[in-house]
Amino acid sequence: MNSRDIPKLFENFIATYDVDAKNAIWQSHSQRFRECWDHRIMTSGTDELNDAEIDEIVRILDSKGEGNTSADEAVAKAMIPQGVWRRLFKEILRRLANCARS
Repeated sequence: MNSRDIPKLFENFIATYDVDAKNAIWQSHSQRFRECWDHRIMTSGTDELNDAEIDEIVRILDSKGEGNTSADEAVAKAMIPQGVWRRLFKEILRRLANCARS
């Protein structure tokens, strides 16, 4: 690719990029993640997270998370197996609960 082509490619990208729609998606993702983190994970004495709650957060974090499609927006293409994500979040919650008891 010629470096002189970059400004034109950028202009083409900007012409088709819907900033307002993307901002709305990420504001929604941020709000959903924050609500889960604050009210389900960081609240001491919280019951175990169920798979549906974890899956909702994983869809925000991993484009290959269970239930995502190619049209969905996610933070990264982490490609971590769904079961590993679930164990990770359950372990975080378990350790936080242990800290709260101490």
